[in-house]
Amino acid sequence: MAISFTRFKDLIATGQFEPARSNLFSVQMGIPIFMRDKLGEFGGPQGFYEAIDYLCSEATVPSRNLMTGEVTNFGSMRRYATGQTPQEITLSFIVTKNQWHRGFFEHWINSISRDTENRSLFYDNYVTDLVINKWESGSNHVTRYVDSNGNPSQIRNNKITAQWRAVGVFPYNISQMQFTNDQTQLMKIDVQFYCERFRMGRLVKTQGDWTNDIVKDAGFAFEQTGSVASSAFSGTDTPGRSGIPALDRTINAIGEVTRAVDSVSSAINSIGSLFR
Repeated sequence: MAISFTRFKDLIATGQFEPARSNLFSVQMGIPIFMRDKLGEFGGPQGFYEAIDYLCSEATVPSRNLMTGEVTNFGSMRRYATGQTPQEITLSFIVTKNQWHRGFFEHWINSISRDTENRSLFYDNYVTDLVINKWESGSNHVTRYVDSNGNPSQIRNNKITAQWRAVGVFPYNISQMQFTNDQTQLMKIDVQFYCERFRMGRLVKTQGDWTNDIVKDAGFAFEQTGSVASSAFSGTDTPGRSGIPALDRTINAIGEVTRAVDSVSSAINSIGSLFR
């Protein structure tokens, strides 16, 4: 630690250098092409996105490291970079009574390459995109509202401070499940994914990105916002309710991922038409 504790305390007080917490994250995943016509078996698009995001208990961001070679011309050996090691992502899910996650990822892997034949799906049909958002509380996104007693108030919403995006993602391993008659506990499964590319982006790059308040007026009683997320998902607007970013953050991220997947698919189709 630096010599001046006062300076350290002032640095933390700026907000942007406040230690991050391990919780407050969200996970969004695009729907693989081959699964789109079978998604009804898994609750449709809304059921899919909610099961992935809300029941993901842990998300492991992969490490980043280089592969190197060695050469000794004279004297000591020196190393040089040759590339990067393949990257893997691990997501842990709470197992539900309907076994949604086990069934979904079993279906995904079995569709990629069945154990009854020696064929596999076309690569572009079974890969997708994955987004992991890291949120922090007490941000500069402020929502002003009027409570049920007619008193003005405000809250500080959670804010995305970093985002990891992976493309070309597909599962290759589902962990085992163990049943026991010992003391009961929540069941979890780990799903491991391979990916082509993995990039990180930071959304708080200056002190002002965290301290300069961005105020939004909700204009309604905060305790009556239960239908904001559902109305945002269905595309319908509720009169007098503009929505709160902290509540509809899943919907916004879903739309972003879906648009990204659709744009990539359109580009692939356009390129493919040139070779017909």
